[in-house]
Amino acid sequence: MEHLEEMVIKTKKDIEGVAEAFYQQRDQEGFENLVEVIDVVSKIVTSIEKINAGYEISKESLDLETSLKEATEAMVNKDTVLLADILKYDITDSLDNILNKIKGQM
Repeated sequence: MEHLEEMVIKTKKDIEGVAEAFYQQRDQEGFENLVEVIDVVSKIVTSIEKINAGYEISKESLDLETSLKEATEAMVNKDTVLLADILKYDITDSLDNILNKIKGQM
């Protein structure tokens, strides 16, 4: 469980860097780093699904999946500011909620 907590904390920091790159119109850098962030967020969702019964965080997992879909739509539309907002606010908020649930169960 500590590994999941560490992944969430690191991912939040990585998201901040990706969002900042998009806000500063360093799109190539943002997209390069975004690939890794999405991969780790997907691993977090998978981990949550595996341990969900003990931690009751299915709502947070669904919120995270919804935000990822919105982020994908923003990428398709090449709206990097919206993408940065989704990363910085929606996905980070979902990760905060997951982190709080994990800490509350430890």
